[in-house]
Amino acid sequence: KNIFKIFGLAVVLVFGTISCTEEDNVIDDVLGGVTSGGVLRTISIIANEIPIGDDTALFSIEVEEQDNQDGALLESVDVYTTFSDGSPDDGDSSAGTTTEVFLFNIPASSFTPGPFGLPRTTITIPATDLIAAVGLTSDALFGGDTFTTRLALNLTDGRTFSSDNAGGIIT
Repeated sequence: KNIFKIFGLAVVLVFGTISCTEEDNVIDDVLGGVTSGGVLRTISIIANEIPIGDDTALFSIEVEEQDNQDGALLESVDVYTTFSDGSPDDGDSSAGTTTEVFLFNIPASSFTPGPFGLPRTTITIPATDLIAAVGLTSDALFGGDTFTTRLALNLTDGRTFSSDNAGGIIT
């Protein structure tokens, strides 16, 4: 009878020791190097066309920031633009494609909690500001010309996320 008790105790100790040891699993190696960043999600496009000669036109979108701390890592968002002359045969094509220009910074304090508790804000850029930023006048614009706006999400830990360091599924 004591042999069965000792044998049973030995089996429990052996299986207990085996189940408590840490194994080298591939998933541990994969997840060990993973860090979380942040993303700006476009909630709605309010206005994204600038009719020629309309000085009241604007670019406007609502964005929401998400990170692994529910928005607590948001420091600010930088807004940039470039201009591409898509109609060199019509009008002034001297601008060609301009280099990227910094427009402004939106601090975290300009964001308010959205319906899911994540920070949201509306980014609005008057057409006159876009045109002036790249050194043009409104009479230099023709159909096919484009302004490209890029947003850069700055986090409180010093990291920045934008189209140049995000995967295709994010951009």
